[in-house]
Amino acid sequence: MRDSTITFSKPEKIPLYDEKIITPMVSFSEQKSNFNSTLSVSACYCHCQGKLLFLKRANDSPQENTWTVPGGKLEINESPVNAAIRELYEETGLICVENNLSFIKTIHIRYPTNDFTYHMFFSNFLNLPTICLKVREHKEFAWLTLDEIKEYPIILGGLEALEYYKHYIVEHPEVEN
Repeated sequence: MRDSTITFSKPEKIPLYDEKIITPMVSFSEQKSNFNSTLSVSACYCHCQGKLLFLKRANDSPQENTWTVPGGKLEINESPVNAAIRELYEETGLICVENNLSFIKTIHIRYPTNDFTYHMFFSNFLNLPTICLKVREHKEFAWLTLDEIKEYPIILGGLEALEYYKHYIVEHPEVEN
């Protein structure tokens, strides 16, 4: 059965998290010898007119009511780039082809309970596309600057991943055009 979809235009702002409830997390760009990845995730950093696309996670989902970029777990035998394309379509309705994606970085993330690999991709949109959310997964979307996202509760590890994104943009300014 297919999820119902809905389109939103303006996000609801939510106060920042109480720092005491955030779970400790470590990320590193090189895999450590004791790193035991239990899954892989791909994400697409969608850029348009100086802003990134963020999605607000639905109630009853892990880390509910936090904001994140489109992405999700790789399926069996799926490549990271194909997972990024699939997740972007499933979560937003946006169609992207491999030629329109740039690889940013793969990072290794350690939570207290598990390790996982996070593949980061970038896509630039010249005009704001129509977003159609799957209500079961996300309840709002917003195009936000890197400064604006700091006012929202972002998914655990999201701010650290944004640092890698910022380094990528500085090193590859041509991708924003």
